[in-house]
Order: sequence, then C-alpha cells, then structure tokens
Amino acid sequence: MGLALRDYFPEDSDVFAPAEGELSPEDVELPVQQRLRHHLPRAKQWNAYMRRRIEIIERGGERFLEDARKVSARDVTAAAREFLDLESTLRRDWQLANWNDRKKLKRARQSKNIAYAEILQESMQARKLGLEALKEIRRGLTAIRDESQYPCGKKQYAKSWKDYLKSLGKPDSEISKALAANVRMMWGGLKDVADPPTAFPSENGFTLAWDDGLGYLEIEIFPEGLYDWFYRSRDTDSFECGEGLSLADELPARVLDLTRLLSLKP
Repeated sequence: MGLALRDYFPEDSDVFAPAEGELSPEDVELPVQQRLRHHLPRAKQWNAYMRRRIEIIERGGERFLEDARKVSARDVTAAAREFLDLESTLRRDWQLANWNDRKKLKRARQSKNIAYAEILQESMQARKLGLEALKEIRRGLTAIRDESQYPCGKKQYAKSWKDYLKSLGKPDSEISKALAANVRMMWGGLKDVADPPTAFPSENGFTLAWDDGLGYLEIEIFPEGLYDWFYRSRDTDSFECGEGLSLADELPARVLDLTRLLSLKP
C-alpha cells in the first residue's frame, strides 16, 4: 500500500492551485485609490482562502505522517519525493505572491489605505505560516525515512562520517593524503545539499554513495583531482553519468539536484 498525496491534500481543496498572481493589466491602469478599493474585498476573500488552505495542509499532514509509519521505507521515500515537489511548487508560487504583495503594500501605505495595508500584511503572514506547515510535514517524513536508513540514528551516523572524513589521509588511513584532500573537497561542495553518504575506498579512488531505494547515486573520486558520477533510477531503470570531471570546476547542477533528491532537501 502506497501513499497517494491527493488522498491527504485533495485537488478539490485547492491546495494544488497556484497562488494569486500579479495584477491584471486592466487593474494596473486604474487610478491608485480606485485600484485599492477594487482589491480590498478580493484581498479579504483571498486571506480567508489562504487560512482554509493552511488548515487543510495541517490536517492532511497529520494523517499523512500517521499513515507513513504504516508503509514500507520505499513507499515513504516515494511519498516524500512527491511531497517535496508540492512544497517546492507552493514555495515558488507563494514567494512570488509575497513579492507582488510587497509592491501593493508600498502603494497602499503611500496612499494611506491602512485597511488594505493590514490585509496585505495578513496575506504575507498567512503564506509564511503555510510554508512553515509544509516544512514541518517534510521534516516528519524525513525523520520517518531516516529511521530505516540510519538504524543507529542519523546524528550518530553524521558524527561517525565526520570523524571518518577527518581520519582519511593519516598514516594508518586506507588512502593517500592527496586522495583524502580531494574527498574533503568534494564533500565541501555537497555537504549543504546532501545527507552523510556511504563511503568506501575503491580500486582506483574513493567512492561516496547515496541510496534511497528509488535511486542510487555514486561519485568516485581519484587522486589526480578528477571524479566520475553515476546515477540509476530504479523506477525507470534509466542511467545518467559523467566521467573525467575536474574537482577544480563547479559541481554539475544535475549532481547537486540528485543529492538533494536522495537526501530530501528542498
């Protein structure tokens, strides 16, 4: 049994609908006072709509997390990936709407329309609360997923990885100082978007790997300052890769996106 996102955040709830966009060209042509009078009732209606959306997200999120504990780790990962897409879409839409509202707020204050200014501030605060609710659901899903991926606890695993990374290149280490420096350079570019990896020496270098059950990413680092990467999607059985890339260059956007995906990072 999987987790279908729309069972918890149904389409008819408008949770999946985009946020309010910019003013229409007709609205922009109106004089400021007339424009504000025109938008005041609509803004009040919009705030009520936003409050309803947040309530649906919070209620659906509670059931979503409760049911996520009853399914397989693979199903949790699939649901978490789908939820991450929803969160990213709403974050983009709501941030754009807040940007538009800040412009409207400036005009409202300039024209001393206090009532409309207050409603705009309420709108921005509602979206902020909505984003916080989404973040809490994602954190809950990540915690459930991590229970199966890190039996000893994610914090403990992260500490062990950090200690292991520091030990690389020392006299009793499995790899050379040069390779250890390259591994640390690679991790420095990934640490903000990636969970601690599975790490091990390979025949010619050192490998970092992530596996969430749906996809597998491997980065093999070499002493010469080069690296290869490889990704396999288990859902589609498709492959992606890059070879002979230089650590001196920026990491490919696709590699960063894949590490975010496998680590459930927004």
